[in-house]
Amino acid sequence: MKRKLLKQTLSQWRSNVWLTIELIIIIIVTWYIVDLLTQVYEPMSQPRGFDIEYCYKITTTIEEGDSSSTMDGRREVLSRLRAYPGVEGVAISLQGIEPYNGSMSSGAIRDVSTPDSISFGYSQMFRCIRLGYANPDFFRVFRIGGFRGESPEDMAEAIGRGRDKMVITGCFVELIDTALTISDPYTLLGHRFDMGGFAYELTGVAQTFKRDDTSQQSSYSTAVMNFDESIDGYMQYVGGWSDITIRVRPEADKGFTDRFIADLDHFSAGDLRVTGLQPFDQVRKAREKDALNAVKQIYLILGFLLANVFLGILGTFWYRTRQRASELAVRMSFGASRASVFRRLMTEGIIVLTIAAVISGVLIAALLRAEIRPNMELMAGLDTEWIVRTSVITYLLLLVMIFIGIYFPARMAMRLDPAIVLKEE
Repeated sequence: MKRKLLKQTLSQWRSNVWLTIELIIIIIVTWYIVDLLTQVYEPMSQPRGFDIEYCYKITTTIEEGDSSSTMDGRREVLSRLRAYPGVEGVAISLQGIEPYNGSMSSGAIRDVSTPDSISFGYSQMFRCIRLGYANPDFFRVFRIGGFRGESPEDMAEAIGRGRDKMVITGCFVELIDTALTISDPYTLLGHRFDMGGFAYELTGVAQTFKRDDTSQQSSYSTAVMNFDESIDGYMQYVGGWSDITIRVRPEADKGFTDRFIADLDHFSAGDLRVTGLQPFDQVRKAREKDALNAVKQIYLILGFLLANVFLGILGTFWYRTRQRASELAVRMSFGASRASVFRRLMTEGIIVLTIAAVISGVLIAALLRAEIRPNMELMAGLDTEWIVRTSVITYLLLLVMIFIGIYFPARMAMRLDPAIVLKEE
């Protein structure tokens, strides 16, 4: 039966050729729309790799004054923050390593432990190595664990072993552009990496953590060097170029902001003065506002285009089915059931869609080979799994459209008396 139906469908090529051409165009357009929609959604569906619940960003100012005790004063302020009731940890970071920070420092690092001093870098667009400094509490405050499930405490201990210690994220070896083949980032433990003339020993591998919600997780890896608070050279950045974040214990979070603001005068020593704090969720909303608005606009535009595609293919199959009302009446007059008639119409639609999908697949492959594909910073890379997934989603979407375009007009036609339909024809 199916072979006979296939032969009948192919024999009616004159009536189906234009429909196939239309479907080819629609499939290509829909494929690109689905590709863009999933690319925009993909980064937002990925794990952040950090936790900002019960976190607050500290705001500070540097005042003019006696510089003889400046660094000790800044250490005193940090000590008072850590000792304040309810505070679990105080994170200090430099160069935009903190989540939802608008700035970022990037570059290449060189493995000086290898005979040829291999340099690690990236050649692909939107990929880089994030470089930053953070104290051990950074991992505790933002709950950043290890690549193999190590606790944030383990990561804090790994980076806190000395000034020349560093931690990298697990995706480091997946993204590097080098002739050196590395299958496991843990094989690099103990290696020393040069950055700006100072070598750091790799002592830990952290889980990948993103810059923000809309960033693509695989766009960059991160190298975090130890921010040693005992060194004045680091402390000179506290309050000016550094980010300071505290984590509050859950039981102390209620009313914490009011209590902290009431005690602001307590957090002043040397030239450093704490001026306030902001819940980190507000930091996230402020940072993500423009990006999320851009995502919404993309969704609206692509949704509008997809709706037009839907209406176009729906109208085509609706009209095509209504035009075949007499054929349906003849089949039913010869004893065909409504279910068998609908299956026949649906199978014809699937055959034509599949033929068009095969041809479209070849054309899409040629377009992708020619690198004709929109690209944005927040979007993901292209691989075989991505192409197959996008193609399956596109096929299923069009299948649903064809089903609706056939089902409702066919149902209306099959409700009529075959004799009346034939008489009208």
